Amino acid sequence: MSAILLSAHVIVAILAVGPIAVAASMFPRYARDGGPVANALYRICQTYAVVVWRFHCSVSPRRSRWVC
Repeated sequence: MSAILLSAHVIVAILAVGPIAVAASMFPRYARDGGPVANALYRICQTYAVVVWRFHCSVSPRRSRWVC
């Protein structure tokens, strides 16, 4: 059972980190031109940052260096 949960965890992590890695790596190229692609990539990165920040603050508020 733990092997199944570990596999599911790894798959979910890959699916969650994949889009932000692509958006962050493509952003500098499209940021020079501006336009709708840069806006969409910026929105993806910004949304992911908010989600990570909220998750981090809800999981370990005492050990955090961030102000939650």
